[in-house]
Amino acid sequence: MIRLFLKTALRNLKRSPLNTTINILGLALGFTVALISTLWVLKQFSFDKHHNNYQHIYQVM
Repeated sequence: MIRLFLKTALRNLKRSPLNTTINILGLALGFTVALISTLWVLKQFSFDKHHNNYQHIYQVM
């Protein structure tokens, strides 16, 4: 099954290399944005957890 997927991917790469490159770059960019946004959200939720009453601390911007 994996061999069939690899054959199909290589065939598509040979037929239209620009389209395949755009698809791969888009996928990589999407994964990167998702990873960075997840890390940012986790950082925001872990802000000032070392205080005793961290539930009552608010950040004003």
